[in-house]
Amino acid sequence: MSIFLSVLSFSFIIFIHELGHFLFAKLFKVKVEVFSVGIGPSLFKIKIKDTEYRFSPIFLGGYCKLKGAEHLENELRLNRQLEADKDSIFGISNFKKILIYFAGPLFNLIFALVIFIVIEMLGIVYPDYSSKIVVISNSALSKFRNGDVILNINDSDIRYFSDLKRVVPLEDSRITFTVLRDGKSISFKEHTNLDKLLKEISPWVDLVIAKVQTNSSAEVAGLKPNDRIISINDIVVNNNEELGNLIARLNVNLVNIKYERDGEILTSKLVFQDINKSLGVYLLPGLNRVVKADNLGIAIRNSFNRVLGILGNILYSIVALFIDFSSGAKNFTGPIGVVNILVGSFSFGILYWLDTIAIFNLLIAGMNLFFVVIPMLDGGQILITLIEILRGKRFRAKFVYYFYIVGILLMLILFILGFLNDFHNLG
Repeated sequence: MSIFLSVLSFSFIIFIHELGHFLFAKLFKVKVEVFSVGIGPSLFKIKIKDTEYRFSPIFLGGYCKLKGAEHLENELRLNRQLEADKDSIFGISNFKKILIYFAGPLFNLIFALVIFIVIEMLGIVYPDYSSKIVVISNSALSKFRNGDVILNINDSDIRYFSDLKRVVPLEDSRITFTVLRDGKSISFKEHTNLDKLLKEISPWVDLVIAKVQTNSSAEVAGLKPNDRIISINDIVVNNNEELGNLIARLNVNLVNIKYERDGEILTSKLVFQDINKSLGVYLLPGLNRVVKADNLGIAIRNSFNRVLGILGNILYSIVALFIDFSSGAKNFTGPIGVVNILVGSFSFGILYWLDTIAIFNLLIAGMNLFFVVIPMLDGGQILITLIEILRGKRFRAKFVYYFYIVGILLMLILFILGFLNDFHNLG
């Protein structure tokens, strides 16, 4: 059931986006030739006035076809600019055209904002980590030490590890940290930014199992939820980082794993079943963070700030992708990965699932707006139209055609990366 609902919810996110284009096109008297829920051959279709409404079987998308889609193709074929019909996307003012392109992301933004407000009013419990940290192995020059508890950053109190995203700047800055170390409060400064810091430290996660995956190495070995992993091959591990580093160094597939269950120390033989040496367990996050607004005004303010924060992170990620493609490409997710994340969030409850849907709405909006180098996306169309306003005339069809070729190649690369990452994560 959760898989079915997650696929439907992903399709609904696309539907909300296309609905924005549809309604604004109707508002500005642009003919909508096709409005499809889903992609692929239509299972059901009906024509009402000038629009054909379709229902297609593949719920991983949808589209809104406006009149004028073939206009550039006709201009390219005839090698001259043509006068557009008044009810086509090229027959209206540039201002209206921009609003139609912007309407899709706008509807995603509004939908996400509404969900966040509802969640803020009802209250939601997020699994989170304490501000106790572990230093990532390759950070030899770090001023942090394993087991430090971050108390304060630039005079802002820190309780959860997720607070770092709230207070640490995205740009390089000289930051003052106060940590609790061996019972003493210690302050020091580091010149860093959020991205660098998250590569330097990670949350300390105790090795208490929250969930064991079906048919995984851990399940076959007999591990259960609430077991606490103590050692592997008699090498003691205290947190997730030490466990991951130890497993990465192993050159055998059969190990002895020692764990504690209800105060009793047990040992089992564990056989890694895949090349990644995955245990197949989820660890308890350690803390629950309760988010609940006192009134509607605070809920709206918090939700609006959260929307802006997530959009900022999306823009930063896109910029980082072009600066360091190899690192940024690893974070790309395709439709399969999105559905998997939605399915996973469903297990934490309806509100957590809705929260994830809202985040993906913002992801769709941000990707469409900020990937301006891809003309098929809304941001690319808006950029072309804005430049045409500044030039005082339209681009020749041949120029736009070449821009589209570059955009198609880039989009293909991103889609392939997304699917490869999805299948890698499934493995």
